[in-house]
Amino acid sequence: MKKSKLIILICSLIGLVFWVRSCEFLKTYDLNDLTSNYDEHENEIRDLIVYLDSILAKETFVNIAINDLNVIDMFHIKHNGKYENNWNVDINSKKCDSLLLILGWTKNDIKDLKLKMDLANCISISNFNNHTIGYKMSLMSKFSYKIYDENLNDLQISQFNDQCEKIFYRDNVVLEYGSGATGSICFPERFKKIEE
Repeated sequence: MKKSKLIILICSLIGLVFWVRSCEFLKTYDLNDLTSNYDEHENEIRDLIVYLDSILAKETFVNIAINDLNVIDMFHIKHNGKYENNWNVDINSKKCDSLLLILGWTKNDIKDLKLKMDLANCISISNFNNHTIGYKMSLMSKFSYKIYDENLNDLQISQFNDQCEKIFYRDNVVLEYGSGATGSICFPERFKKIEE
């Protein structure tokens, strides 16, 4: 009997290890992952931004994360000065219908946005305070690209390159690291310096 319990325990531990290794949110990323993804998907990221801007009215802001098309993970909006936090919004709910109505969107706009996010290999987009494109989650933290309308000047580069929450990458792109759960946190040490 003890032998069978030991075999079950070992099999369970092996299964747990494989499960943990397969979980995307448990993966750790490094600077190369972040910069390589941007370089490989720069055009798709630009297309994503252009698409979002094309379907939003002026002075309307969205912060949206879509993992699958049944439930929108995050659907925050600001319209006419009113801000709404919305988490885990069922695509077929009255809540989703009301948000789509406010934005003048349809469910097809959500599908198109999700497709463009997938093509850009990203998980979220926001047009609050320029554009922020979420790259990946790691535990409770998110790696993102903050994309400004124009290339940053030397003063802006120094402001947006604190080597903690923000690392200037190039031109108009700043890498960001943060957590909605724990607030501002610094990039892990492996991110601290971009090689010249």
